[in-house]
Order: sequence, then C-alpha cells, then structure tokens
Amino acid sequence: TGAKMEFLDKSFCLDQGTGAACGNDAMCTSGLCTDNVCAREEVGMPAPLSEQQGPARLANEPCNDDFECEPNNSGQQACGHALYDNDSSVVCCPTGEKIEVLDEAFCLDQAVGAACRRNEMCRSGICAQSICVDELLAAGEQCEDHANCQPDDLGRQACGREFYD
Repeated sequence: TGAKMEFLDKSFCLDQGTGAACGNDAMCTSGLCTDNVCAREEVGMPAPLSEQQGPARLANEPCNDDFECEPNNSGQQACGHALYDNDSSVVCCPTGEKIEVLDEAFCLDQAVGAACRRNEMCRSGICAQSICVDELLAAGEQCEDHANCQPDDLGRQACGREFYD
C-alpha cells in the first residue's frame, strides 16, 4: 500500500503478509507478529510453509533453521550438520530428522563409514568405534555398546573386557 512506519529508527513497510518478517504487530496485515513472523490472526501462529514467502529449501541445501526446510512425509523438518563434524555444512537434512549432540544438530541417516556418536545417527543403526558400520560386531572385536555386538547362542549381547587384569 506504500504505507510505512518508523521502528527502531528505521522505516519499514506496513501491510506485510502472513509469513513475512516483522518487528511488531503494526507491520502485519493480520495485526499479529509472533516470533518476528507475521502470523495468521485467527490462530496466532506463523503461516504454514506453503504460505510463507519463498520456496522451501530442499534436502542438502544450506539452511539456518528447521522451518526453512521442506518437510518429510511425516511433516518433520530438520536443519543440521550434514556429517558428524562441527565443520561440515549445515543443510536441510535429507530424511527431515536430526539429533542433538552437545548442543549441535546433526542429520540422521549417515552412510556406512561416516563418523557417528550414537547408533541412531547411522542408516544401519550401528555406530561402532565412532564409525557407522553395517554389521554387528563379532565376538572378540572391540566394542563400546552391548547393542553393537552379535548375540551369542542364547541371544545375549555383551560388550566387555576379554580378560580380567
């Protein structure tokens, strides 16, 4: 509409649509600015991704926050480090799922051979010696977690010292 307002010593356009960035309620056509996003008046929540300005980012595209990413089939959105490495790129996670480790987000579904910290980080579900592997460890192999070991004849899985010293 060409209308503007002064906010924090700067001029801003009024009549911002649902999903647009905002600094206060007066900037939004709905009259409701929630978490710096113009929200729908009737529910007081930010607009769904389909109504926000700009297309959603696809898997492996750079991102800053979960809401920027295209949701998976379950509606989950995730933005995290592509690999279990704080220096790896922060991207929209391909599966829409991530895990928090020491206040950092990492995408799940890591391939065999990728670095890991927890079993759920790996596509195979097995993180052994900080590497995603595709098979449970055989008796005598070094392990960190009972769940990473092949079961014995009685179905028990055990990770421990080979000898008492």
